[in-house]
Amino acid sequence: MVLLTLAEQLLLLALDDDTGKLLPLPDRALDYALAGAIIADLSRVDRIEITRDTLQVIDPSPVDSVPEDLGLLDIIQANVTSLRGALAHLAGDAHGLRKRVTEQLVKKGVLREEDREFLWIFHFSRFPLADAPTENAVKQRLRNRIRDASIPLGNRDHVLISLIHTCELEHLLLSPEEKDLCRGRIKEISEDDRIGHAVSDCLEEIQKAILEIRTYSGM
Repeated sequence: MVLLTLAEQLLLLALDDDTGKLLPLPDRALDYALAGAIIADLSRVDRIEITRDTLQVIDPSPVDSVPEDLGLLDIIQANVTSLRGALAHLAGDAHGLRKRVTEQLVKKGVLREEDREFLWIFHFSRFPLADAPTENAVKQRLRNRIRDASIPLGNRDHVLISLIHTCELEHLLLSPEEKDLCRGRIKEISEDDRIGHAVSDCLEEIQKAILEIRTYSGM
């Protein structure tokens, strides 16, 4: 099984296995969730330190993973000092962030790139699944930890489950019946995770702003 970062696991789950297209997600959810995953992995390897909403770079050295290294560089150059500020800054380059994480998954052989044409003029790429065992292992690990509270929940899975909840992707891990039974467990995990909670707060503010704009413009 291929070892994946949090951002790689999240994007892998967010893509349709056959078409390589993104599954339907709430507005901006994946952008902020991927930013949160990058921050969580940088925190895990002691490159940044998060205290409440403050964020401090404690080691600027690379971690040899392009999305995380560029994310760390972005945070340093922008002199971001808060968790929410870092989330907004990294999510601001949503296209670049997705592209870098996708390229990592292709490089690791988990996704494959397929070039397509539309009307013989427009060229675009799709990234269907190439390594089903790796994705299935991610799903099964998370499913087990959601369903069975006696299994130790490490920091990485804690964050990942919280971000999956934010993106409304629980249906990829649980049947409708299991989702109903585990609703309280998922909510507890999500509310107890600082990064996932900050992502949810940012998205809630974005949705409120969109609603206000639509209301004001009469849309």
